[in-house]
Amino acid sequence: MQLSLIPALEAARISPRHTKSQTGRVDPSTEPMAPPNRPTPAQVSYLKRLTGIRSDSQLARYVARKVKECETMGSNHKPVGATLTRRDFAKVIDLEMAMKRWTN
Repeated sequence: MQLSLIPALEAARISPRHTKSQTGRVDPSTEPMAPPNRPTPAQVSYLKRLTGIRSDSQLARYVARKVKECETMGSNHKPVGATLTRRDFAKVIDLEMAMKRWTN
Protein backbone atom coordinates (compact mmCIF):
# COMPACT_ATOMS: atom_id res chain seq x y z
CA MET A 1 0.00 0.00 0.00
CA GLN A 2 1.35 3.41 -0.98
CA LEU A 3 1.25 5.95 1.83
CA SER A 4 0.21 9.08 -0.03
CA LEU A 5 -0.36 11.16 3.10
CA ILE A 6 3.26 12.20 3.61
CA PRO A 7 3.92 13.92 0.25
CA ALA A 8 0.60 15.70 0.54
CA LEU A 9 1.41 16.93 4.04
CA GLU A 10 4.86 18.13 3.05
CA ALA A 11 3.58 19.89 -0.06
CA ALA A 12 0.69 21.55 1.75
CA ARG A 13 2.61 22.70 4.80
CA ILE A 14 5.93 23.78 3.34
CA SER A 15 6.00 26.69 0.98
CA PRO A 16 9.26 27.85 -0.60
CA ARG A 17 9.01 31.36 0.80
CA HIS A 18 8.82 30.11 4.41
CA THR A 19 11.70 27.65 4.32
CA LYS A 20 14.42 30.17 5.15
CA SER A 21 14.51 32.38 8.17
CA GLN A 22 15.46 36.06 8.02
CA THR A 23 19.07 35.15 8.76
CA GLY A 24 19.22 33.06 5.59
CA ARG A 25 19.40 29.73 7.41
CA VAL A 26 16.80 27.06 6.92
CA ASP A 27 14.21 27.12 9.69
CA PRO A 28 14.12 23.62 11.26
CA SER A 29 10.40 23.88 11.96
CA THR A 30 9.67 23.98 8.23
CA GLU A 31 12.01 21.23 7.06
CA PRO A 32 10.38 18.11 5.64
CA MET A 33 9.94 15.26 8.06
CA ALA A 34 12.84 12.92 8.52
CA PRO A 35 11.89 9.33 7.71
CA PRO A 36 11.99 8.20 11.38
CA ASN A 37 9.44 10.89 12.34
CA ARG A 38 6.86 10.05 9.69
CA PRO A 39 3.67 8.36 10.82
CA THR A 40 3.70 4.66 10.07
CA PRO A 41 1.25 3.16 7.59
CA ALA A 42 -0.24 1.19 10.49
CA GLN A 43 -0.91 4.40 12.44
CA VAL A 44 -2.57 6.01 9.43
CA SER A 45 -4.78 3.03 8.61
CA TYR A 46 -5.74 2.47 12.27
CA LEU A 47 -6.70 6.11 12.74
CA LYS A 48 -8.72 5.98 9.53
CA ARG A 49 -10.60 2.96 10.90
CA LEU A 50 -11.18 4.63 14.27
CA THR A 51 -12.49 7.89 12.84
CA GLY A 52 -14.15 6.68 9.66
CA ILE A 53 -12.21 9.23 7.65
CA ARG A 54 -11.20 7.96 4.21
CA SER A 55 -9.26 10.85 2.70
CA ASP A 56 -5.62 11.43 3.61
CA SER A 57 -6.02 15.21 3.50
CA GLN A 58 -9.06 15.12 5.78
CA LEU A 59 -7.17 12.86 8.17
CA ALA A 60 -4.22 15.28 8.22
CA ARG A 61 -6.55 18.20 9.02
CA TYR A 62 -8.25 16.14 11.74
CA VAL A 63 -4.91 15.23 13.37
CA ALA A 64 -3.71 18.85 13.21
CA ARG A 65 -6.96 20.06 14.80
CA LYS A 66 -6.81 17.47 17.61
CA VAL A 67 -3.15 18.23 18.34
CA LYS A 68 -3.97 21.93 18.52
CA GLU A 69 -6.85 21.18 20.94
CA CYS A 70 -4.43 19.23 23.16
CA GLU A 71 -2.07 22.17 23.12
CA THR A 72 -4.76 24.62 24.23
CA MET A 73 -5.92 22.32 27.04
CA GLY A 74 -2.51 22.60 28.65
CA SER A 75 -1.06 19.31 27.57
CA ASN A 76 2.72 19.04 27.46
CA HIS A 77 2.88 18.74 23.70
CA LYS A 78 4.92 20.71 21.24
CA PRO A 79 3.16 23.39 19.21
CA VAL A 80 1.87 22.33 15.83
CA GLY A 81 4.80 22.84 13.52
CA ALA A 82 5.18 22.54 9.81
CA THR A 83 4.59 18.80 9.67
CA LEU A 84 2.74 16.08 11.53
CA THR A 85 4.92 13.50 13.20
CA ARG A 86 4.57 9.95 14.42
CA ARG A 87 4.04 11.32 17.93
CA ASP A 88 1.14 13.51 16.76
CA PHE A 89 -0.61 10.50 15.26
CA ALA A 90 0.02 8.45 18.41
CA LYS A 91 -1.45 11.21 20.58
CA VAL A 92 -4.61 11.41 18.45
CA ILE A 93 -4.97 7.61 18.44
CA ASP A 94 -4.77 7.65 22.25
CA LEU A 95 -7.41 10.39 22.41
CA GLU A 96 -9.74 8.46 20.09
CA MET A 97 -9.34 5.29 22.10
CA ALA A 98 -10.11 7.14 25.33
CA MET A 99 -13.22 8.69 23.76
CA LYS A 100 -14.44 5.31 22.54
CA ARG A 101 -13.79 3.78 25.97
CA TRP A 102 -15.93 6.43 27.66
CA THR A 103 -18.76 6.37 25.13
CA ASN A 104 -19.20 2.58 25.11
